[in-house]
Amino acid sequence: TPLLTFEVLTASLFICLLNLALPIFVIQLLNRYVSHGFEGTLYTLTSGVLMAILLQYGFRVIRTALLARMNEGPARVLPQEVLQNIAAARFGAVAALPREQLAEVMTDIQKVQAGWEPANLIPLIDIPFVLLYLAALALLSPLLALIALIGTTAGLAAGAWSLAGNNQLAKRLAEMFTAYRAREIKALHAAETLRAFNGAEYLAAFRKEKQDLLSRLRERLACRREQGASLMSSLGSLQSVLMYSVGAVLVVLGDLNVGILIGANILASRAFQSVAQLFRSVHLFRQGEQSRQTLDKLAALPKEKKEGIALRQYAGRLQLQDVAFRYAGGSGPLYESLSLSLEPGRILVVTGGNGTGKTTLARQLAGLLDCSRGEILADEINLRQLAMPWWRRQLIYLPQEPDFLLATIRDNICLDGPLEEARLNQVVRAAGLRE
Repeated sequence: TPLLTFEVLTASLFICLLNLALPIFVIQLLNRYVSHGFEGTLYTLTSGVLMAILLQYGFRVIRTALLARMNEGPARVLPQEVLQNIAAARFGAVAALPREQLAEVMTDIQKVQAGWEPANLIPLIDIPFVLLYLAALALLSPLLALIALIGTTAGLAAGAWSLAGNNQLAKRLAEMFTAYRAREIKALHAAETLRAFNGAEYLAAFRKEKQDLLSRLRERLACRREQGASLMSSLGSLQSVLMYSVGAVLVVLGDLNVGILIGANILASRAFQSVAQLFRSVHLFRQGEQSRQTLDKLAALPKEKKEGIALRQYAGRLQLQDVAFRYAGGSGPLYESLSLSLEPGRILVVTGGNGTGKTTLARQLAGLLDCSRGEILADEINLRQLAMPWWRRQLIYLPQEPDFLLATIRDNICLDGPLEEARLNQVVRAAGLRE
């Protein structure tokens, strides 16, 4: 959005220019009013700086509104697109993903949104205008401007060092916590198993071991963050000490006056604060970009085909011709060379032990999984050519582990579309749901 970007940068420039009002006010107040005591000078200067403050407030509000418009993609469009892409992806592609990755989808969306929030983008936008503060300072005193430049550069280096170390520790902590949480969630869902087989002691020992590791890593990360924050604070204080010490010498020598010294320190502090605020924004923005890359991979999952052939009338004939299936990464096919012809009205029962492919075959017939080899025909038409929404309406398929959406019973029954009230009541009575 080039036009919006230009408008945001223009508003930021005005905000930074109006930031110069306070040091100018201090310099003029100390040099003119304090020296001469003329009340008109005080009123004029105070009115001017108040106008500048009000104008700056207005530009800040405008900039935030512009950034909110730029943020419409991450804030509104991204969640809809990501979740819709996952819902529309092939079942096999989604089933192959680790559960932890799917559980993190909403967290990843929130991280992208946090990185692109106006409050987080503002320090990134303001950082180039640090040069404006330093240039204004150079007009007042080149020597003090040099001190501020050195302090600002040291702050940039310290922030970059702190951010790099924090990111490494945070990444390790996140990976360890994700692995721990996956096992913990599974254990919490296995409440019956834990009690029936006395698994509480095993779980307690596992928890203690992992929690100790996580606690030590959290302590290291907290110490590292505190070191970085303390270093930035110390550098800011050191800059102020040097500014006042060198400035006091210049005042005594007659090369500077007190008003300019205080105004110069305000400008130097503004520059350093911009640098100090930068790295928190960089951290959140980088987190958001990493999450965006993860979401982009999910968005690239192969989609289930909505278009295709929809027969006016399906007779019910089903044929399997040399069908085989193998899971990605498997040592060999789960089954192969499977051929049969099922005429309308016939019944076929498939039996076998655990892991022999009964559920996989049912998923293939429902169009949830593709054949590794061969083809499945419905009334002589390959399943790959059929429109899947139409094909699913020709089947009664019960998943091995059926789930309900967190919605009303009516919504769950009517997922594929609304039912007439009489038909809905018939379904409710047949399923014993009336009570």
